[in-house]
Amino acid sequence: MPRKAEGARLYRRPDKRGAGTYEIRDGGRRISTRTGDRRQAEEALARYIAERGRPITGPRDPAQMTVAEALDIYATERAPLVRDPARIGDCIRALVPVLGALSPSAITGEVCRRYGKERDRAPGTIRKELGTLRAAIRHCHTEGYITSAPGVRLPAKPAPHGRWLARDEAAKLLRAAHRAPHRAPQP
Repeated sequence: MPRKAEGARLYRRPDKRGAGTYEIRDGGRRISTRTGDRRQAEEALARYIAERGRPITGPRDPAQMTVAEALDIYATERAPLVRDPARIGDCIRALVPVLGALSPSAITGEVCRRYGKERDRAPGTIRKELGTLRAAIRHCHTEGYITSAPGVRLPAKPAPHGRWLARDEAAKLLRAAHRAPHRAPQP
């Protein structure tokens, strides 16, 4: 009876000097990590395990991907190209704990509304976070990771701020502040 496969693991292959390098063994496959450092070899093993499930060619059905995978792809490929990548990172950190395990096809209007209630943040913040999720799913579709881009329902736009100062009003206020001597408040 054949032995049961052990799964992906590290194996130290000794060389003539006794130092050796690590290789990844997975079934009959042997992949060199090209390093003798255990920590670097473990990082290579982690990358191998993370990437072996991804299809080599062709898009997947949205039900075969998780929201966390879509956000990871978006953060890796798109975030470095935008003006404020930290903002995308903040949104992803908020989305993954709540929606990360779901597939993009499972994101419905009800799921989006429930997310807003669970997050208990301002409507503008929820809209920004769900907008990042929508952008990540659309990016995965555009780049060919998934076959279709399920819609993400965003909450209504919050009401605009009351009244802002006009340019000439702000200029008058600044001029008055510069001309007025600094005085201590009178009791």
